[in-house]
Amino acid sequence: NDNIYRAVTPKVMKIPQPLTTAATTDSSTTATTNNTSNTTTTNTDIKTFSAVEEWRKNKFDTTNVTEHLPYSLEEFLKMIEEAEKDVGVTLEDVEHGSMVRSANTKMASNDTTDQATAQYGRLLPKGMAKLIELSNLKPGQTFLDIGHGIGTLALQAAYTTGCSEALGIEVVDDRHIIATQFKDNLEQQRLVQFETTGKKHHVGNIRLRHGELQDPVQFQFLTQEVNV
Repeated sequence: NDNIYRAVTPKVMKIPQPLTTAATTDSSTTATTNNTSNTTTTNTDIKTFSAVEEWRKNKFDTTNVTEHLPYSLEEFLKMIEEAEKDVGVTLEDVEHGSMVRSANTKMASNDTTDQATAQYGRLLPKGMAKLIELSNLKPGQTFLDIGHGIGTLALQAAYTTGCSEALGIEVVDDRHIIATQFKDNLEQQRLVQFETTGKKHHVGNIRLRHGELQDPVQFQFLTQEVNV
């Protein structure tokens, strides 16, 4: 399964099925009106952390929800599942493969000569959602992941908060290759969704790099205005 990530050319994407979003209205919809604006709050069955969902509903104009809201956690995880199907391997399988794990015991010489190993670990989606809740990450801010691994944290930050940028740097090139492929796959899904449904979502700019922290160019990249 490791070799599947060497082929950068993507497969034809399956058209994703519509997901339930905060744009869906039913008997649980409530509205409040003041002298300056109308605000509609819709309850859905999407289960994510309360602070993130509260921010999602309050930050954007819900009268045009399909044009502005970031993806919910449920929608994001559905897209990850579609990416797994497209490449024919799960994230868990990837994480146990040599492309991810080999640097745990020995670094490749083309990655760096300044460290012997680079241990891999990943914060799971619910843990990342909790981090987003605690940090109050939002549009106008930048998320940074030093040692981005297979890229899931930066992707989740960009897709579920709409932060301005999600930056990541990874010293292990094989991990960076995998991260880039998942990033490209999700971007393809967004394009398909827009072409088939007309829906747009607010997603932060994602920039992932392979490099070393000691590199002055990478240092400048990392020391921009970062909030989380």
